[in-house]
Amino acid sequence: MKETDHPPGPGWLARWVPAASWLPRYQRGWLAGDAIAGFTIWGLLIPEMIAYASLAGLPPQAGLYTLLASLAVYAIFGTSRHLVVAGTSASAVLVFSAVTALGPKDAASYATLAAGMIVLTGLIFVVAGLLKLGFITAFLSRPVMEGFVFGLAIFVTVSQLPKLFGLNKGPGDTVRQFSYLLGHLGSTSLTTLAVGLVALVLLFALERYLPRLPGGLIVLAAAIAISAGLGLSSHASRWSARSRPGCPACRGRT
Repeated sequence: MKETDHPPGPGWLARWVPAASWLPRYQRGWLAGDAIAGFTIWGLLIPEMIAYASLAGLPPQAGLYTLLASLAVYAIFGTSRHLVVAGTSASAVLVFSAVTALGPKDAASYATLAAGMIVLTGLIFVVAGLLKLGFITAFLSRPVMEGFVFGLAIFVTVSQLPKLFGLNKGPGDTVRQFSYLLGHLGSTSLTTLAVGLVALVLLFALERYLPRLPGGLIVLAAAIAISAGLGLSSHASRWSARSRPGCPACRGRT
């Protein structure tokens, strides 16, 4: 080895693992403020991740696993002190549409295909990052992005409305699902609707009058506690079975 040759040092490591550059200089005095920031983000993102898991057709815990993994991985390999990396409604909808098009036979097959798609997408992003292909996003015009976001908002709204009314989701695309919802409003579960409306009012009220509190997490925890205490989940299951198309209980009524 030549005298000018040196083994890779901290600088080389920090290039690939940015946490190696700031972690040795971390001060204990920063821990309190970072803990508050971390719990704030945690309180805001947990309800969102549960909702996004539902949009992706996955169980709620999948959203929690995604949140834990994304936050931890970005803390080690990320370079921004302000960026938060987590699931989004757009990615959830794309997972749902792509995996559904493959025709999975059951929930286990669906989860396997979704996991494979997510891993493959991550690998593509890693390769794109190494090749510095971020400039490709400049070719996406603003009208295209605005149209995508607007369409996404309509899709998410229509897909979540059946849960608000205690109905099963209709078949087909967004237009057919909305038509199905309108045609079955007579089978609305009043209990489910009441709980949903109260939750929405609380969400907006907390955001308006107590913005420093994690409104989404508070409403989620309260809804789970009330549902478990009053047995609302079993009531919703019975009502869902009654409102299912073709069931004996709803013949002549839908």
